[in-house]
Amino acid sequence: MTRTLLATALLAALMATTAIHAQSLADVAKKTEEERANAKQEQTKSDNTKKAPPAQSLADVAPTVLTILGLPVPHSMTGHSLAIFA
Repeated sequence: MTRTLLATALLAALMATTAIHAQSLADVAKKTEEERANAKQEQTKSDNTKKAPPAQSLADVAPTVLTILGLPVPHSMTGHSLAIFA
């Protein structure tokens, strides 16, 4: 009889613990999904506010080559360097 009570108590405790953990996991999953949705909304907002890159033209080639070679770009040039590592 004592073994039966002990087994019943252990089973009840295990079931309660499992239910608590299942609820905790569900809460974590829900919170994670909400965080993902919020992050996606923030990304969409930042994508919408990004400015378009400036127009590029043939005048940008010489300043870009000079920048890649490590030479100074004269102020008289109308183009801009397109080198992203400059």
